[in-house]
Amino acid sequence: MGYQILLSLAVFVFFSMPKAQINAQPLKKVEPEFIGGKAKFGSFIMKNYSYPSQALKANVTGQIVVRFRVTQNGGIDSVQATKHYGFGTGEEIVRVIKLTSGQWKPGRINGKRAAMFVTMPMYLEPD
Repeated sequence: MGYQILLSLAVFVFFSMPKAQINAQPLKKVEPEFIGGKAKFGSFIMKNYSYPSQALKANVTGQIVVRFRVTQNGGIDSVQATKHYGFGTGEEIVRVIKLTSGQWKPGRINGKRAAMFVTMPMYLEPD
């Protein structure tokens, strides 16, 4: 039995700066990006996500949301499945996102590398 994961094009990025810097100048923000772009990221997820057998048996389908931080050097930390359906779906997406560590261009604020949180919805659907 096959399955598919659809990546939403909506990616939410959060960052914070000290108050003293907020009014100093307009922010020029560049969001973190998977090296190779969204299509390559989607292919990576499809290749490495193993649909949990419990989820297949329960015919689990729907949107899951993962949140993680891309560090200043392109690594990944603070990975959380903020919305999932149980049956191992949250644990599996966390495992796969951790595999992408080192494969990200870090975000930038005013030309300087900056750690940023990324929130990404994905859709799970068994075939």
